[in-house]
Amino acid sequence: MTPFAAIDFETAGYDPASACSLGIVAVAEDGSQTEWCRLVRPPVMHFAPGCVAIHGIRPEDVEDKPEFPALWPEVSSLLRGRIVFAHNAQFDMGVLGATLDRYNLPEVP
Repeated sequence: MTPFAAIDFETAGYDPASACSLGIVAVAEDGSQTEWCRLVRPPVMHFAPGCVAIHGIRPEDVEDKPEFPALWPEVSSLLRGRIVFAHNAQFDMGVLGATLDRYNLPEVP
C-alpha cells in the first residue's frame, strides 16, 4: 500500500492563514493508521461568524492552544513521505501553504 495522509483544516476567518483546527489521518504501508486532531490558535483572533457557523469553533476554544509553528514538527512527520489528500484540496492545501508562508516554516521534504 502506498502511504497517504488525509488532512482537514478549519479556519477562523476567510484568510487562509487563519487555521483554528487541523485533523490528519495518516496511513502507513502496512495499513496502520494514525489519527491526529488539534485545535490551533490562529495568528489573529478574529473569527468570522460565517466560519463559526460552519465549524462551531470559537475564540475561547483556542485562546490557550498552541499556534501552528508549535504543531509543525508533528504535522510534518505525519505528512512526510505520504501522498496527501483532502476532501476540498484547493482549500486545505491553500491553508497549509498560506500558514507555512505566514510563519516562514519549511515545506515537508
